[in-house]
Amino acid sequence: MATSDKIIERSLEEELFSNDDDVLDSNCSDVEVDIDERHVLPCDSASNSEIEGDEEADLVANSQQQSSTLDFSSDDDVPMCELRSRPRKNNYFGKDRFRWSSTPTSSRARTFQHNIVQEKEGVKQGYKNVLNSSSSPLDIWNQCFTDDMLEIIVLHTNEKIRSIEPKYTKQVCVQDIDLVEVKAFIRERIICIMSKNRFEVLLNVIRFDDSLTRETRRETDPLAPISQLFNYFIKQCQEVYAIGSYACVDEMLVAYRGRCRFKMYMPKKSAKYGLKIMCLMDARTRYLLNAYIYTGRDSDGLNLPIEYTRLRKPTQAILRLISCIEGTNRNITTDNWFTSIELANCLKGKQLTLVGTMRKNQREISSEFLPSRQRQLESSLFGFTSHITITSFVLKKKVVVVISSMHHASNVDEASKKPEIILFYNETKFGVDLVDQRCSNYLTGRRTRRWPLAIFYTY
Repeated sequence: MATSDKIIERSLEEELFSNDDDVLDSNCSDVEVDIDERHVLPCDSASNSEIEGDEEADLVANSQQQSSTLDFSSDDDVPMCELRSRPRKNNYFGKDRFRWSSTPTSSRARTFQHNIVQEKEGVKQGYKNVLNSSSSPLDIWNQCFTDDMLEIIVLHTNEKIRSIEPKYTKQVCVQDIDLVEVKAFIRERIICIMSKNRFEVLLNVIRFDDSLTRETRRETDPLAPISQLFNYFIKQCQEVYAIGSYACVDEMLVAYRGRCRFKMYMPKKSAKYGLKIMCLMDARTRYLLNAYIYTGRDSDGLNLPIEYTRLRKPTQAILRLISCIEGTNRNITTDNWFTSIELANCLKGKQLTLVGTMRKNQREISSEFLPSRQRQLESSLFGFTSHITITSFVLKKKVVVVISSMHHASNVDEASKKPEIILFYNETKFGVDLVDQRCSNYLTGRRTRRWPLAIFYTY
């Protein structure tokens, strides 16, 4: 009996297993056989027969939640919830969510189109017959400060002389001035052509504009006493010489402590007090190409289109200076007072590029580019957009942040360990400062209470 019972039990067990296989095959007849294991959702070890009521609903909800959080990428199977908690390594974001990519947008080795300057550097065609390698400094000065400009001085100085002539008993000292005497007065050959009394009279009476219409012109032009001569000089500088591929922008300070409503205090300058002149110069030859005298907050955007008034004042200053080189693919080097993403975008529309240091409080800079104890000394970090590159270099206890729309790669010099962008900035940033230094070393000015004379002595 025991043996027969075991046989019956074994047959029932085989029948049970054979029925389960049939049901399983019928339910899975439409399912693909080659299913990747990564796509299989985890499930509970219990069978469907053991799940009833609310427990079954909970399991279905859990399965849907697990399927929505799985990452079906070909690289790994990490849930998205874990990926969100990890820091992004391929992008950097500024305070205003400005995005920098850690990889360059292009790896092309050839020179970019926006770095090719078509205009040849040097003396322009119309002046090559009078200026060459044998020309003296005086010959060059004569082309930038022409006789027509000196005639303006002669005209208005004689007007002043005639107005004060009745006050002098010695009429020799108040005779009309001519072109020869003006050149002697400017070029320090005074002793050969005039007496001391005559020289002192000319210092007092020299004028550069019409005194009768000055007050009317001052209502719209604060620089009325000197603006005609100054603008003539800048125009002549642009006509004589073509600068190279790289220019720089900065301010000069003409020393002056007299009375003037737009006198500036600049503690970092040696003179500290004076008149600020914004300059655009060749970064290599230090040739002055464009400049304007700063007369107040609204003077940076003077003569610019009305839509530029919403831009930052430093951006307006650059746009006013680069009007003579728009569309030439040249590069502009600026310091951190001028440099911004806004400026880089504006110059791109003018077919110019920008290289400059940035202040670290600008909202486009990501926290990864700012000073941190975790960063190693002389380490570099790069970020890229479609046309701007940012680099952060650790130098001792500070970090230098530079942006460039001219460079598009993370090149670092092996000897100095400095990025190529910073080396380029160091080579091209000193143009205006060197000219300011030379003007102080070879000083031609004299003490005066008249600010137009202070500017005239500088140039």
